[in-house]
Amino acid sequence: MPLEPEHAAARMKGIGGSELATVLHEYVAESGDKAYGCPLALYFEKRGVPADYPFEETGPVLRGIALEPMIANMYQEETGHTIRRLRHKVNKERSWEMVSIDRQIVGEPAGPGVLECKSVGQAIWFQIKAKGLPLSFVLQVQWGYHVLGPQYKWGAIAFLWADGWEYHSYPVERDQELIDLMAAKVAAFWKGVETESPPKKLKYKDPRCQACRWRSSCQGDDLIEAAGQDIESFEEADIDDALAPKVHHRMELKSIEKETEALRIEVEGEIVEGMGGREIVVAGGHRIIHKTIPGGFVVDTKRMKKNAPKVFDKWKKPKKDSKPLKFYPV
Repeated sequence: MPLEPEHAAARMKGIGGSELATVLHEYVAESGDKAYGCPLALYFEKRGVPADYPFEETGPVLRGIALEPMIANMYQEETGHTIRRLRHKVNKERSWEMVSIDRQIVGEPAGPGVLECKSVGQAIWFQIKAKGLPLSFVLQVQWGYHVLGPQYKWGAIAFLWADGWEYHSYPVERDQELIDLMAAKVAAFWKGVETESPPKKLKYKDPRCQACRWRSSCQGDDLIEAAGQDIESFEEADIDDALAPKVHHRMELKSIEKETEALRIEVEGEIVEGMGGREIVVAGGHRIIHKTIPGGFVVDTKRMKKNAPKVFDKWKKPKKDSKPLKFYPV
């Protein structure tokens, strides 16, 4: 996210709320949520290691910046709470602990609160409705409680799905056990930054590596080797940065496609469970059928080619040439 130079310089000196999901990425994955962010990439950033690729101001980033004030106003209208901006805060005793919350909630008997405003896409919106708050968002709010002080015991995350123009907010209570875990993990990570002890690499096949700004210098050789038979595609080629926005958009859509597919499978499993063994049910304007279909057979072409090559040659059909569009990180 683009920041003012002064704020950007301050962020280099510690860990903010939006970076907690990266430091605790394994816990996010264990919770069942999609892990994002790489600790080694965050280490490179904090150490000032030059990136292979510049930060891209993608559509979702710009959308979040533009809609944040609107989401904050929607929360204020919904709850009647008074909100205000709060400047960047740094822990006086542990200078690597810092936070910039979206809004502070004031004037309530429970004391001050934290409000985070999120503009999300369709996949995340339906994931939240189906499964509740992702841990990555909860970590960000809890970090705000921790850095701002023990008087912060409550808050909320307000979401807007802009395409469907649907809004909802979720309360988040202070979880001291989770806060203690975060503080310990962040302290260990920052010690590694200060002592130049980097975290271990992700496996080069991890999807996070494909969009990383340090992917070439960090995983370049392995990423090329993973291309296998298409390794000739990595020969000298034209560089056309004019296509970059389209490529980034395609990768975002691919990620959404995978997320929505996983959610669809999960919901279908819940429907089957709800059918309770019934083979046909009418619900929601649809006839739902869940019957066993007798198994058929398939031809083992590899075995036929080996043991009956004449039969294979007689019945094989030529396949038309294809020209697929493939994407590999460089």
